[in-house]
Amino acid sequence: PSQAPSISIPTGSPPTISPSELPPWEIKFISISAYFNASAPATDEDLLLTYEVGKGKEHVSLLYAGPCIDDTSKMHQPKLPTVITQKNDSITMNANPLMSTLELGYTVDTSLITASNIWNDTTSQIQLCQVLQLVENDSQHGKLVIEEDIRDVTIGI
Repeated sequence: PSQAPSISIPTGSPPTISPSELPPWEIKFISISAYFNASAPATDEDLLLTYEVGKGKEHVSLLYAGPCIDDTSKMHQPKLPTVITQKNDSITMNANPLMSTLELGYTVDTSLITASNIWNDTTSQIQLCQVLQLVENDSQHGKLVIEEDIRDVTIGI
């Protein structure tokens, strides 16, 4: 009579496979700084937003006048702010090797704020909508938004 082949099942824990450490598709808002008064430190930016983003991820920054969402919870039609100029974005190394620090800097023509589309006369505040996107380039569809942070920025002056 023929014998059935013997099957050996190893005992113990299965082998561990360490996943490769890839930068995450992640946006973390860190801070906002506004420098509109005479006692503010000397800086090239009047407005500075700081984020942590996945290292090496391409980003797109968009700034609009007014709040991001209206009273009916709908996204406003984007209006570009008339008195703000975007400076070059700054990306630096971070303590977390998978993340980078991203700074979005803006200069504001302060002499024109109260006559601009970012000024709210009722509240005496600047109102902006900052959109930050992490994107992936696709040969057929162009830039695909993978992660997005939409943030109302309100500054009392």
